Order: sequence, then structure tokens, then C-alpha cells
Amino acid sequence: MVPFSQKDRVGESASAEALCERAARSLPEAPIHLASSAGPARRGEEGGSMNPASVTQPKSRSREYFIPVLPALSPSSLRRRQETLPFPFSHPRYYDYYFGRNAVWHGMKQIGLGEGRRVLIPSYHHGVEVEAILQAGCQVDFYRVDLHLQIDLEDLEKKITPETGMIYLIYYLGFPHPIEEIVRLCRTHGLLLVEDCALSLFSEIDGKPMGSFGD
Repeated sequence: MVPFSQKDRVGESASAEALCERAARSLPEAPIHLASSAGPARRGEEGGSMNPASVTQPKSRSREYFIPVLPALSPSSLRRRQETLPFPFSHPRYYDYYFGRNAVWHGMKQIGLGEGRRVLIPSYHHGVEVEAILQAGCQVDFYRVDLHLQIDLEDLEKKITPETGMIYLIYYLGFPHPIEEIVRLCRTHGLLLVEDCALSLFSEIDGKPMGSFGD
């Protein structure tokens, strides 16, 4: 690190040797004087005991900023190393959102279930996804999740009503669900399937990415 004074121009160019020379000149040259009962003693002289209170402090300098000689990021780290991004970033309808709840709300509006339609959600959830679905105009019903974070398929099917329009599925910690049975259940009852992969990015089921089974 080398000092950069406020008086310097931002665009000033200097060689590495000049910067190092400037750094050496900026070091304080404050002598340390020691006092003892036998008389004053300087650094390197024998005799006399050190009295910390008598140490001369260096004078305060003007504020300085330190900048690295070498750049913090190398040009190679800024290059794009992979042409094709993995799923879901490579999907043609991929969108970025600041919050996941915003993505859920916009997704519900895009699906367009309609006011009053019901969505089946697992009983173990964060809470913001439920709020987003309610704000989108739908109602929610909950189905059971066991101690192994697996959904109860029998309870899920019992909760389906004529007003149900969608099943909201959450993959916990990247562990899979019996997705084939869930997809078959959705097709039988004409339901949409939404997969929440916030906890399972890049996880797969039988070689297929999670999040690619639903609608």
C-alpha cells in the first residue's frame, strides 16, 4: 500500500519506483528519548531505565488515503468463462428479483388463477410465500409434511377441492420429493404445479434439475 495525498490528482500517473520512494519519504522520523534517574539517555546508549511517559510521540499528519499498487481484480477474473449458464439461469423466461416474495407475487399474477382460487401449500414454510400468494388474490390450504421433510401424498390428495387451482411445492435443503406422483396428481385433477427451489439450487432428481418439472 502507498499513500495518496488529497492534493494529488485522481488521474496522476506515477511509476512503481516513484510511489515506493514517496512512501519511504512519508514515514515519520520521530526520535525516542528515554529518561532515567541518572540523566537522559538516547536509544542505543547504555544506562538509564525506560519511562514510557517520556516517549516522544510523532506529530499528527494530514489525512492520507492508501491505494494498492496492483489492481484488486485481475483482468482474467472479469472474463466470462462459460458461454451457457446452468438451469434455471439459461431459461428463456428467467427473471431476476430482489426478493423471492416479489418473484412469487409476479408469478401468481402471470399465472392468473383468478380471485378466490385456492393454492395448496406445505404446512412447513417460511411465510413470505404465503403472504405473496394472498396478496395476489388467492386463498391457501395446507398439506402435511412429515419429520423427514417429505410431503404426505395422501393428505395432499385429500385437500384437493373444486376450487383448488395449484400445488405449491417446496424442496427442503435440496432433498427431492416423489415428483412423479405429484405431477401425476396434478395432471389428474387439472392443477398447476409450482416448484420453490430457493433451498435446492442446482439440485437434481434422476439427472433432471429441480424446478423443471412444474409449470
